[in-house]
Amino acid sequence: MALWLYTLTNEPDTQGYFECVDGKVDAISENFIECIMDGRLKETTWWGVRNLYQKIYIGDEMYIYGGKNYGLIGYAVVMDKRDKMDGEKRVKLKFDFEVSQNIIETKIHREFFKNDLIKPPARWASVIQIDEILKDKLNKRITGQILPEISHVDPELSEENLLKSTNKAHSDKGSKMIKRYVRSSKLIGDRAELIVKKFLEETLSLEEKKTLKWLANEGETPGYDFSYVDLQNNEICIEVKGTVAKKFDNFNITINEWAAAEKKLENYYVYLVTECLGRQPKIDRLRNIFRMKQNQKVCLEPIVFRVSVAGE
Repeated sequence: MALWLYTLTNEPDTQGYFECVDGKVDAISENFIECIMDGRLKETTWWGVRNLYQKIYIGDEMYIYGGKNYGLIGYAVVMDKRDKMDGEKRVKLKFDFEVSQNIIETKIHREFFKNDLIKPPARWASVIQIDEILKDKLNKRITGQILPEISHVDPELSEENLLKSTNKAHSDKGSKMIKRYVRSSKLIGDRAELIVKKFLEETLSLEEKKTLKWLANEGETPGYDFSYVDLQNNEICIEVKGTVAKKFDNFNITINEWAAAEKKLENYYVYLVTECLGRQPKIDRLRNIFRMKQNQKVCLEPIVFRVSVAGE
């Protein structure tokens, strides 16, 4: 077996192999330098792979993690030498949570690597810099400095449920996810609302759009983020929940939101927005979540309590 790295950019002079030594890249080997200096992939040059690195994936892009001080190396395919290109096999790669806690499943674009990884005179100026370069790019993405323009975002209704079935394992995982997303929860929530606003403006009738209100943006907190009057003269109320993941394990709802759900019933919707930092977020609509709770289709559990000093 050998490790073949896809080109990191579309420029032909940046293509090359990486030698693997105990699951790490030897970026200063003679063969490595020779390949990069030639600026071509050499089909006759193969290296054995003892360890296929740490398996990682981010979004739908696959990369190799070379271990501490090596960072993300490239987009990978495992091939058998005898089969040549016909024998290529894509490998799913996955981060350890300790490594990826600041990444939050954000899709990495290959353009991030352009001119960052391979530069003359062939060996990396500093392999360690890759970790910092990548971290900076992703942090900017997560903190909203690098987000697609909302005009370029194309939200669509999901054909499948975006809320996973609830069980004890998912409940435990949900508690951890709260900690994971806390730093960027406002960014995610604001972005999800903006996506829903665009979706409503694109799908409501002209008469309905005239009544559309983005209450959260106006500082109002009636227990939902949007409202509009439908063609049957019903006030429709929408609470928005967002995540960067492909599905929700769970979501939080406040006592104020739950009271509104109980009051509005069939006219109360929860819009679940997934992949909300990307260009093609998905939306799932839960109607009458209060009735869903009564019918045991969803579960509620208390996770936050207000503590105050008891009166004497």
